[in-house]
Parts: sequence; structure tokens; C-alpha cells
Amino acid sequence: MTITQDFFINVIQAVDNNFSCHLMTSDRRLINIIRQLKDVRINDYYFDILLNTENKNTLIAHALAFNSEKHISYFEIFRDNHLVFISYDGFEKGVISSIIPLSEDFIARFVKTSMCEVVGKITITQSFLIDTLNLIEDEDVYCELQTSYDELIASIKQMDNAEVIDNYSAYFPLNKKNRKLLIDNVIQYYSEEYIHHFAIQKENTSLFTAHDGFEIGLISSRVSLSEEFVARFVNTLCSVILPSGEVSRFAEVKRR
Repeated sequence: MTITQDFFINVIQAVDNNFSCHLMTSDRRLINIIRQLKDVRINDYYFDILLNTENKNTLIAHALAFNSEKHISYFEIFRDNHLVFISYDGFEKGVISSIIPLSEDFIARFVKTSMCEVVGKITITQSFLIDTLNLIEDEDVYCELQTSYDELIASIKQMDNAEVIDNYSAYFPLNKKNRKLLIDNVIQYYSEEYIHHFAIQKENTSLFTAHDGFEIGLISSRVSLSEEFVARFVNTLCSVILPSGEVSRFAEVKRR
């Protein structure tokens, strides 16, 4: 068994039957197997699969027989529509939330070997937003966002010097109080999932942008990135904007 097979199988076995996965592949053999599963929604090469016992066993058997995990370009696991695991490019690396109970064996095989990074008792998108906010603490930094989520808009209206337009677009300084209000709202309501557009700017220069509920982001190489941030989010949820303006998932980034 290869290490990527082992990783794929252990991740699937770690979750209960009420979890689902989003899977993207162009491998015709794997696609044909997925089309035969029950409780699956199909959209071209993208699949939304309920990870019940039967479906998990079928995916595991196919991975063992054909190394099919190597042909999965994008794989996410959700609990109650909240992102708790993500992997790209054939299960060579992943990020997992400790919402999923992790056995000592899983930790020894994949976490301690840096194949899988762990976020705390929150979802991956919550951690992505919170870690980004704590990473960028410069003075004179502003946030702008768009959301239709009432709870988040209500929290923003309590912020210092916040501007809210049509209960949809907001603009506010990222000071200590405002950062805390935003983080508290995200932890309580998973409100990052309802943010359609999010940006952090300094002197009209973009330091960070995110779209689609913080499942994808861009960060400037001007920002000093911690090794933990790089391990968790760069090459998974976050790409780096180089000084040339090019975007690279595999950029050499400045670390703290």
C-alpha cells in the first residue's frame, strides 16, 4: 500500500456516516465507479457524495485496486455543510479539523510526519479567516466584505468607524476591537461561510482577498507568513501573490 492510499483510506475511515465529501477527478475509471454509488450528486467531474458505509467501502476498494486517490485533484469533507478536511493533488498533503476524532495511529502516521496539518476544534474555513486576521496586524489596515448574512452585518454595525451599505457591503478598520468582534461572530455563527467577498487593504494595496466562504484566498508575499500558516493554508486554500503580480500556489514565501 502506498502512503497516499493509506492517507486516503484513513481519512475516510475516520469520519462517521453523516459526513459528505466533494470530490473532483478526471479519471474515467473512478468516475464510472462514483456514478454507481447511492446518495451522490453529479456535476461533470465534480461529485457530492454521502460517506455512508457502502460508499466508503467502495471508494476504499477502488483506491486499493487502482491507486485512484492519485487522480483526485480536489477532495473536501463536510459535516453539517462545514468544511473539516481538504486535500489537493492526489492526497500528498491535507488539512484536517480536530472536530474529527483523530486516533493516535492517525496522528503518528500523518500529523507527526507533516503530511496532514491539524486545526483546532473549529472548521477549516473558520481557522483560515481567524489565522489571517491574526497574521495581518499592521496599523492603518482596512477590511471590506460583502455578505447577506444578517448576524454578521449586525456585528459589523457595532464596530468602530464601520460603513455598511444596503445591509450587504461593509468597510471597517481592522483594529483590535473590530478584529475581536469579527472573530467572535465567526466562531459563534460560522459566518465566514456567508462572506462572498473579503479583502484586507493597506494604503490602497491589497494584502489579502478571499471568495466563496473562505474556501479560496490570495495573500500578498509582502505579508510575513508563519510556518504554521504556510503548512495549513498555502497550497491548499491560499495562493501567494508574488511581487511581479504573478500568482503561485508553490511560491517561496517569506516566513516569520
